[in-house]
Amino acid sequence: GVESAHYQVVGQALLDTLEKGLGRDFTPQARNAWSAVYKAMAETMIAAADGAKSRDGARRHADVRRRS
Repeated sequence: GVESAHYQVVGQALLDTLEKGLGRDFTPQARNAWSAVYKAMAETMIAAADGAKSRDGARRHADVRRRS
């Protein structure tokens, strides 16, 4: 599965790809904008994954208690 640390690697790969593909058109302003958008998206996905893990753990705990 995807771990939180993977988002940093993917974000850097995205920025490197944009820089290589766009060349001089990938301005500092564009880099900052892409960085901000990716950071917001990554933080949202990490929070959602953490919430899902918490819900799954609570469900498993409830299932075990019902079987006891």
